[in-house]
Amino acid sequence: MCRQWKKLSEIVEGQSDPGSHSAGYHNAWDVFAKVKENPKWRKIPIVFLTAQTDPYSEGFGTIPADDYIEKPFDIHYLKKRIDNVLQRK
Repeated sequence: MCRQWKKLSEIVEGQSDPGSHSAGYHNAWDVFAKVKENPKWRKIPIVFLTAQTDPYSEGFGTIPADDYIEKPFDIHYLKKRIDNVLQRK
């Protein structure tokens, strides 16, 4: 499990394992929902980086998130997309 995921989980809920059922998280969508529930965090831009490339996932991902980027991606492309999200905020 990546360190960033663990840190986010600790910040959001005080849990160290977002994949555990006791933490209440099953995937990034659950963490996203929890972040957006908190008034202090709801304006934080969210960019999904995903391997899901089907049209359903893309459409679903672009509804709540500020951007949706499919893997693999070029790092310069990623930076440009993140810069665009930050400029809109």
